[in-house]
Amino acid sequence: MKDVGSIKPKPLIGEILPGFTFLSLVLYCYFTAHPCQFDWIISKGGAITIAASGLVLVVSWIIGDFFDAFREILEDQVLDRLQRLYWDFFFEADREKADQVEDYYYSYYELNINFAVAIFWFLLSEFLFYLFGSTFIKLFPWYVNLIILPLVTVIFAWDAMILRGEIKKNLDKVKPKTK
Repeated sequence: MKDVGSIKPKPLIGEILPGFTFLSLVLYCYFTAHPCQFDWIISKGGAITIAASGLVLVVSWIIGDFFDAFREILEDQVLDRLQRLYWDFFFEADREKADQVEDYYYSYYELNINFAVAIFWFLLSEFLFYLFGSTFIKLFPWYVNLIILPLVTVIFAWDAMILRGEIKKNLDKVKPKTK
């Protein structure tokens, strides 16, 4: 019996983990500025902690889906114009080869670029909080915002571009056979 409509775990991870990363950075900055609220959640235990954990998971998925949508727009409007990929491969190639490319390259490409997008959006939000002098969150130290996080973003984006190149090589090898 064919499994129709199941959600593949790797693309799901490519959305939830970047969303969780962004949310964790924001919550860390928020709870650093408001430690009494974190203490209250922890002190209540039980249902409150479980509900907060469930809420973090759902919000992480929603935020991660936003980052994934941003990635798709970026791919369509910028990356595919610079390096066109034969996306129909995933529909036309034999299932085994398509799964192999997805498992070894595409899933990690999606995860890395979504991480880069998540950190970019976090840095943008930190900049806006700094610009408007908000006390809503406590900003990371300057060296984290100006050196460490941008470096991490560049590494994720760079690795994503390397993986995209590998995907292109694999798709181009099979392209003539699938048409």
